[in-house]
Amino acid sequence: MVSGSGSVLIDDLTSRQVAAMVTGSGDVRIKGNKEAEELDVSVTGSGDFESIDIKFKEAELDITGSGSIHTYVTEEMDASITGSGRIYYKGNPLIDANITGSGKVKNDN
Repeated sequence: MVSGSGSVLIDDLTSRQVAAMVTGSGDVRIKGNKEAEELDVSVTGSGDFESIDIKFKEAELDITGSGSIHTYVTEEMDASITGSGRIYYKGNPLIDANITGSGKVKNDN
């Protein structure tokens, strides 16, 4: 969890499941050239989450505000945006998106 304007960098992920919460203007970056099972991310405010090097089978992504999420999902993605946030994804997952406001879910392949 990052609250405020802090930053977290995880250079070599070893977990099969990732849960992250970003509140405020902080950012979280996770690197690792591998595959993982599940990603659960919540961004509130203008923060940023990035994990494009890791292929997650499933992801639950939630943004409230103007934050952004950059990730790679292969099978299923649930995306919820309230506000002007942006979710950029690689892969070709089945997507269930719920957007309130001007937010966008964009394929970044």
